Amino acid sequence: ASNTATLLTKSTSGGKALNLTGTGSGKYSVGNNLAATASTYSDGSKGCPFMLEDVDTYHYVYIRPNTLKIAGISIPSGAYLASWGTVAQTTQPSGGYAYYNNGVLTLNNFVHSNTNGRVIEANGSLKIELVNENSFATADDHAIYVEGLLEITGDGKLSMLSEDEICVCVTHGLTVTSGTLQSSSTKQQAIRVTQGSLHLNGGSVVAYSAAKSAVSVNGATTVTGGHADFDGYLSALSTGKFSITGGEMYLRSMNISDSWEALYITSTASDAFFCAPNTKAEASTDDGGLNGTELDPSKLATYNFVQFRTSTLRISGVTLPDGMYLASGSSTPVTVEPAEGYAYYKDGTLTLNNYSYEGEGYVYGAVYINGTDLTIELLGDNTLVQTKSGRDAICADNANLTIDGTGKLTCRGEDHGIWVGRGLSINGGTIT
Repeated sequence: ASNTATLLTKSTSGGKALNLTGTGSGKYSVGNNLAATASTYSDGSKGCPFMLEDVDTYHYVYIRPNTLKIAGISIPSGAYLASWGTVAQTTQPSGGYAYYNNGVLTLNNFVHSNTNGRVIEANGSLKIELVNENSFATADDHAIYVEGLLEITGDGKLSMLSEDEICVCVTHGLTVTSGTLQSSSTKQQAIRVTQGSLHLNGGSVVAYSAAKSAVSVNGATTVTGGHADFDGYLSALSTGKFSITGGEMYLRSMNISDSWEALYITSTASDAFFCAPNTKAEASTDDGGLNGTELDPSKLATYNFVQFRTSTLRISGVTLPDGMYLASGSSTPVTVEPAEGYAYYKDGTLTLNNYSYEGEGYVYGAVYINGTDLTIELLGDNTLVQTKSGRDAICADNANLTIDGTGKLTCRGEDHGIWVGRGLSINGGTIT
């Protein structure tokens, strides 16, 4: 299909809407400016983005040109719209602008509003790249509506407000890779994914609703990185399933009198809730903050406030993932045990085996962890020297630290040798 084609095929008898008899990679090709959706229902209900591997199951296929409107103004591929602009143009404006090209919308200091409709409306999947500070507002419709998949990237920020409607409404899935997304609604959800899933892989997402759940997801919510802060009058997050393996998330229900849970999971499947072992989950029955209670998945309905914080260990200025090694003098974690001195992190225990480091380290220390307890196992002769002023050799922020083993550790920081936010236990080893 070319970039201007429109194709609608249906099978009302249970057959294939699109029967591809060819072979090889060339049997299916759709232009970049086309949106392809499909359904296993002949009337097109419960549609999803077209997937070639599922083509034999579809009774409905609809391919049409991608379209983008900003404040009701059609934006063709390769065009700009200035902040508060009323006409698309082919040259870059001198001030803030939106630029659309092949399914990617770049917002650079872009400001706009629409009192009688949607600010951004996309027919087909859309990627938004954020540059600098951007903001939208609408009185009676969505700030963003995407019929397809929406991805947020970039290192900028987008702040949005919808007074009467869902602020961000996406049909088939929302992914946040980077950037900062702030979404508020006075009467509806701040973010709603009607059919697909929500993936938080990085960046920051802040959602607030004064009347409904802050975020509603029909499918699954997966958190692998970044920061999320959801505040809802009802639930903070309503989702089919929930999984967190990285990043941090704060969920708060403001409606304590009616006992709305911060995290409401609609699925009753055994795998509906997953929290990785290196993620600390705490909860409270009031909205004032944490009371130090460890989250019990069987009691989710009783919690008005839930907090997830994934343990990220940094050593020698390097993030050391679970199950990885870092050799002395190296900045690249590896899966194979080094021949010489190394650090190894697994299930909350950092093993130092003849490891040595001298330098500025991370922001707070040569070894740094926040919010999750850490055990340091000493083998051989180890040295940690933090050379920058105001930093520690070991910093366990808001965490307990246990030191054990048969080895030695010499640690020296410009501020502290060892700084612990909660409790320190020394069960073995020789520490200088």
